[in-house]
Amino acid sequence: ANFNDGTNNRCRRKISDSLALPENLVIVNDIFDEFYFTEIDSAFLLKIGNSNNKKFGEKAFHSSKKDSSLHGRIKMFDTRMKACWGWRGVLGFINPAVVLSLGAEISYKLGLEGVGMMEITLGLVRATDDNMGKVLPGLDSAAKTLADQGAQFVCLGGPPATLVDGIDHNLEFKKRLEGITRLPSTTTLLSTIDAFNSLAIKKIIVVEPGSSDGQDIWAKRMKIYFENNGFKVVNTKSACSKTTTLGKAKLPMNLPYDLAKEALLETPEAEGVYIACSVWGGPPVIQCLESEFGKPVIIDDVNYIWAGLKALNIRLPMKGLGRIFEAL
Repeated sequence: ANFNDGTNNRCRRKISDSLALPENLVIVNDIFDEFYFTEIDSAFLLKIGNSNNKKFGEKAFHSSKKDSSLHGRIKMFDTRMKACWGWRGVLGFINPAVVLSLGAEISYKLGLEGVGMMEITLGLVRATDDNMGKVLPGLDSAAKTLADQGAQFVCLGGPPATLVDGIDHNLEFKKRLEGITRLPSTTTLLSTIDAFNSLAIKKIIVVEPGSSDGQDIWAKRMKIYFENNGFKVVNTKSACSKTTTLGKAKLPMNLPYDLAKEALLETPEAEGVYIACSVWGGPPVIQCLESEFGKPVIIDDVNYIWAGLKALNIRLPMKGLGRIFEAL
């Protein structure tokens, strides 16, 4: 928030009078001496307090206009941010799609304390077997980059990447990643199986956005994959969205929710729901479906974070990310 305008005094007065300051508010202005910036928590979110409200003052540092420049204060503030990032662990994600997954946004909004997130995209524009074959050669380089830059866990995302040509490549890619990085590694489909097994769930629903040709080929492949691994897929739903990976990211939030709800009403014997694809859905969908039906919902972006924390022995139970996270 930048308060360098005519509303500055009014905004500062409003903040000063607040007894419960918002935890995700960052003040950037030229009156730093009126604010205490406390230690950075979780995903670089700052708590703020001012000189009249010492609620957050115990661990704060204070910088006066008299003894340092604005540049110096910002530098001090920046250094502290970097020092705190990923102090409990760093998760690396390789996303075949050209767009970023929702994982970083989830960690930022919900505040995964001390957990850093790194992501590399392989540039996939349309999820077809041919296109996947063109971007997957970049997998080794991406994995090495993540490891070199400090990742402690690596996950390859996207069922299209690990079910190319209808063949299960998940264990192959897991071993390949571990061989390159010497780190615990997985894929989103392997971590989904782990998640369902940890909840003792065997009857599932699969929901996915569809392939770029507008077909439900990925739903059919995932059904085969899960059933080959001991699950019963009681229903599948595909949005059959004939669009790019960027287009999938722009699909309305209600779409995965509506498809999953429809499937749950059709097949009440289902014990859990898997919503595939790392660029649609999110915590609101999980929360709504779990509260309405009382059944666990696994979404790729939440799931790989869960798998990474589990692999690094980080115990971070959280509400808002589904039943799988509440027991972590």
